[in-house]
Amino acid sequence: MRINTHRKTDRPRAVNRKRHADNAERAKIHVTKGDTVRVVRGDDKGKEGKIIRVYLKTGRVVIEGVNIVKRHRRARRAEEQSGIVDFPDKNTKEKKSTTTGGGTPGGKPPADAKPSKSKRKEKEVKVRGPHAGAKLPVPPPRLKAKYEATVRPKLMQQFGFTNPHQVPTLEKIAINVGVGEAIKQPKVLDSVVEEIATITGQAPVRKKAKKSIANYGLRQGQEIGVAVTLRGAKMWEFLDRFISVAVPRIRDFKGMSTRSFDGRGNYSLGVKEQMIFPEINYDEIDQIHGMDITIVTSVDKDDQAHALLKELGMPFRTDEKASKKAS
Repeated sequence: MRINTHRKTDRPRAVNRKRHADNAERAKIHVTKGDTVRVVRGDDKGKEGKIIRVYLKTGRVVIEGVNIVKRHRRARRAEEQSGIVDFPDKNTKEKKSTTTGGGTPGGKPPADAKPSKSKRKEKEVKVRGPHAGAKLPVPPPRLKAKYEATVRPKLMQQFGFTNPHQVPTLEKIAINVGVGEAIKQPKVLDSVVEEIATITGQAPVRKKAKKSIANYGLRQGQEIGVAVTLRGAKMWEFLDRFISVAVPRIRDFKGMSTRSFDGRGNYSLGVKEQMIFPEINYDEIDQIHGMDITIVTSVDKDDQAHALLKELGMPFRTDEKASKKAS
């Protein structure tokens, strides 16, 4: 006797089961996209609007003018304007405060639904347009204008340069913060990232460990630091604020060391506290940390880089060279 192994089973196939399940979910909701409904419960009770989107699995809907989020849109073209714009909430199924739509097919509200005023007062959100100088050209950084007007001609005369491209200038500024406490408390790194972004005006990069060290409890790939590299206008503006505002706020400041050049025209310095920057609010910080700042120039000689930073306003010590010559 030959047995047929391809005998049909009584249960439906997997594809049909999924289709039947979708139909069952759809049958639970008695409204469709485009219907006009009235909210019968929640914070938006009594409001009416058209359905924009239906979530079958959670049994929720997105209603026009009800569960709408406000986002700030940035102008990417000349004819566009920046401001706060209403968007349908795409994360409706994840929000706990999402309102549900109730009604019957055809947009008619149920008979037992009575319109009532919301208990909470709605806050008026003012749409802010572009500021007064939005269409005006962005002014160049103050320190860069000083460099082009006075510093560059003076350096050309001092070193005898014949080509303006030979004059030393700034290329970039690298800021690095090591957070060793992030090994045991990863949340400490989040506050450091926010503070560095506030100081520099640029989002920093989280640095990961290159190898594991058992003595320190460090594993490869773990985030233990923050770094940011500034170029262009942000570089000039940061150095201007650092020299004119932050450096005078250093405790017991006696001048910058002239021995911190690396022999290739780059200058490195360390800051013990982030509190010297006026952008940081003392009441909002979690802990005090320092940072390493490296100023990279376009020349390979330390004397030319020293002359450049000195003309830009860097307050160097004057007694170090004298003591070095005497010794």
